[in-house]
Amino acid sequence: MARCHGRLTWQDMFEYQQTAWARPDLSGYSELVDLTDVTELVMPEVGKAQELANLSASMDNRKTASRFAIFAVTELQFAMGRLYSAWRNEDHRTSKQTQVFRSLPEALEWLGLKFMPKDAETS
Repeated sequence: MARCHGRLTWQDMFEYQQTAWARPDLSGYSELVDLTDVTELVMPEVGKAQELANLSASMDNRKTASRFAIFAVTELQFAMGRLYSAWRNEDHRTSKQTQVFRSLPEALEWLGLKFMPKDAETS
């Protein structure tokens, strides 16, 4: 799970992709990116969505199918996530199914995880 904070740019997303997903110990894992705490989305170059999707697909572990959920809270986040998702899902190299959600519980369920509210007691 990755949680973005503050100002988010295409450069941030490219750096995340190239840093996190270059790690062999993360290869084949499913992923959740939570945009709840993003205060500013600076992504004017829409073509960068396809470029990032192509890079992401090229880095996928082709031996293991996995999922990538994007939890978007604003209309712009949702639209940019859908654009990225469409490009990535169409790339023949990807082994990671990508989907954008407006609800964290739905995103977690799709990933096969259980939603646990922050104020829930743990034992």
